[in-house]
Amino acid sequence: MTVTNSGEQATATRPRKGRIALAGVAVFILANVGAVLVHGFLLAADYQPYEGTLLRRGDEPAWQFVFLPVVHLSFSVGLIWLFLVARTADARWVSRALKLGVMAYLMGAAPLFLLWYSEQPWPGTLAAKQLGYELVIAIVLSLTAGAIMRPRAA
Repeated sequence: MTVTNSGEQATATRPRKGRIALAGVAVFILANVGAVLVHGFLLAADYQPYEGTLLRRGDEPAWQFVFLPVVHLSFSVGLIWLFLVARTADARWVSRALKLGVMAYLMGAAPLFLLWYSEQPWPGTLAAKQLGYELVIAIVLSLTAGAIMRPRAA
C-alpha cells in the first residue's frame, strides 16, 4: 500500500465530490450511533463503578461532552481522507475497505484504549471489550465509506 498526493491519483478512479460528502456524513452519523450503542448501552454496566471517579457522572452537566461529536467528526474526516490518498494493490473495494478500516483502528481507537488501560485502573476485561467493539465499529465505518466511494462501472 502506498500513500500518494491526491493530485497524483487518476481522476477516473477518484469519487465525485458528492459521493465523498455522502460518505463523510454517513460515516459521521454511524460513528456517533456506534459510540452510543457501545459505550452508552453495551458497556454501561461495566462503566457504572467508575462514574464520578474516572468517568463523568451522567446526571451532572458537563460541557466537555461537546467534544464527543468532534471526535467522531475527526475520525470521519481522517477515514475519508485515507480512502482518497491510500492506494492498495487490491482492486476489490471490500478488501480495500477492510485494510483501511484496520489501519484507521490501529491509528485511532487501539492506541487510545491501550493508553487508557495503561494509565487508569480499568479491568483487563473492560479494555478487551472496548478494543473489540471499537474494531467492529471501525470495520463497519470503513465498509460504509468503501461502499459509497467504490469505483462505479462506466
